Amino acid sequence: MENNKEFQLQEQLQKSKLLLCDEPTGALDSKTGVEVLKLLKKQCNGNNGENTVIIVTHNSLFAEIADTVIRVKNPKRRVNW
Repeated sequence: MENNKEFQLQEQLQKSKLLLCDEPTGALDSKTGVEVLKLLKKQCNGNNGENTVIIVTHNSLFAEIADTVIRVKNPKRRVNW
């Protein structure tokens, strides 16, 4: 991974207790995507569990590294005004 992007990601992870990631590897090649996921996991594991990363994705392979997986199937939208 490009060092500058890795530094930016590490800096953001250190500042935040909660990261919400919507398809964080969607625009990346598979090798870089794996590096990003490893970095997210490493940061969470290395910070005594103080960080939480929530990843919303269609990629079922993410489940292999997740501590908790919540699957949503055919959700119904409800809007209460």
